[in-house]
Amino acid sequence: MTRRARLACLAAACAALLAPTPGRGAVYVNSDVWNFFSDNDLGSMDRAALAAAVDDDVDFYVDAGASAVLYNMNAQRALFDSAAFTPAWKDLSKGEDGRLLLRGRALVSDRDEANLWKVARGARRLAELLPDFMARRYARCRARGVEMWHSMRMNDVHYTYLGNEWSPLHADLWLDRKDLLRAWYRHSWRGEWADNGFDYAKKEVFDAHLALVREYLLEHESDGLELDWMRALPVFAPGFDEANAPVLTRFMRETRPIADAAGRKWGHRVKVGVRVPARVRDAYAMGLDVAAWAREGLVDLVVPSPKNTSTEMDCDVAVYRALCPRPVVLAPCLDYDCRSDAGHRVLFCEAIDMGFASGWYHDGADAAYLYNHFPRMLNEPGHAGYPAYVARLGERTAVARRSRRHVFTRHEPLGEGEFARSPYWSAVWRNCCNGCVKVNCGEGTAGRRAVVVVGTKTPLAADILVNAVLCPPVALDDARRAQLPRAKDGETLSFAAAAVPAGVLHDGWNGVELFNRGARDLAASDFVWLEVDLP
Repeated sequence: MTRRARLACLAAACAALLAPTPGRGAVYVNSDVWNFFSDNDLGSMDRAALAAAVDDDVDFYVDAGASAVLYNMNAQRALFDSAAFTPAWKDLSKGEDGRLLLRGRALVSDRDEANLWKVARGARRLAELLPDFMARRYARCRARGVEMWHSMRMNDVHYTYLGNEWSPLHADLWLDRKDLLRAWYRHSWRGEWADNGFDYAKKEVFDAHLALVREYLLEHESDGLELDWMRALPVFAPGFDEANAPVLTRFMRETRPIADAAGRKWGHRVKVGVRVPARVRDAYAMGLDVAAWAREGLVDLVVPSPKNTSTEMDCDVAVYRALCPRPVVLAPCLDYDCRSDAGHRVLFCEAIDMGFASGWYHDGADAAYLYNHFPRMLNEPGHAGYPAYVARLGERTAVARRSRRHVFTRHEPLGEGEFARSPYWSAVWRNCCNGCVKVNCGEGTAGRRAVVVVGTKTPLAADILVNAVLCPPVALDDARRAQLPRAKDGETLSFAAAAVPAGVLHDGWNGVELFNRGARDLAASDFVWLEVDLP
């Protein structure tokens, strides 16, 4: 083969790696620490019932269409008999008055006390009667043709507020070594949970978490380990985030050979994934040098994710794709709800999940990733279609054909010194049109009709334009209004809609404008909602 032919083959191989992934992709589902243990009364089950509960939990996600299930088995404490982390039941007891005690001390706050006892009691029961339950879970997943991963929370800070220092959630290292926390000096009535997370620049913190990595990978067979940095950032003392980025890169460098050793032990490749901020700049601001991790071959899966539970349209998928070329799998996170402003939200449903997924596929994503999509959602109103549509989220071409709601969302910043910004127009003056905002309308969009919906705190008198085309107003029926955010007490919301003619929209990012016909200027704080619906 000539040099020119070899170069041509290399170019073709690179093009194949970078090309969009049509057809069926993967759907990753995260089953968090609370899901299995709080939704089942494991503490009252015998061995056979526990085994059936483990199998049924796997079957729910497999039957829904997941390609991989990522099981989270730790918060601050481990939900198994861990040698590296404090087990969930350690030093817990009940007082004579029935109160839950940690090391003989009662919670000042009784928030979720009954549920915490249920989780700890169930975890202990499982460890005693079915100690190989993770091996059983893995075997069940593989028998049914899906991958099973571990998902490790890297810095869980749930309920670390003032007055809750003796919550049974807190592990021995947190209880005994406040000098290892990133900003314990702030602990006051106005303190944030994240003030009380661990500081990874401390050797004891680094080593303790790397020990759990080893335990997950080498003691419990899996197809991969996800390091969930989103639970919770920041992980360094104030002012040292970017400066300590090499610390986290070193952590990733030490994790990769452990995963490789696990692969040799179990006889198959064991992958490494990371859950990271939706915005690349936020990731760097927290010390997460994702580009270096990808460049050095330290990660197989990257999951850009929102800070809390609200999915973000403006996820840096295209930028992450540039920083993390294939074969790294890029799977942005679909979470529990979405918000256009600080106070109004709607819950996930098929049309909303399809909308986000389609936009991300357009920008370079390979797969969908579900967080806070649990079996109990079947009993909650608002989650229309779940879980029947889970498999379809991995079918890129099918997603492009589906009915979708493309919700324009607010960005929740992660770190100190950053502030939430409104995504809306900074102002729309009366008798003026002050620029456009952009909505990612995904793939298979060109040529389709649509409806754009705008919500405000006062009646809206405005022309709605999409891609510089004036769109005629349309009425919203009661069924459609019921799917929009609800007004809070003492508040009135107004929704206006316009029909977008065929041929106006194109794939990807489209511009929405308002020409304000009202008697006063509109500020960003007047807006609560914006979405583009493709029927």
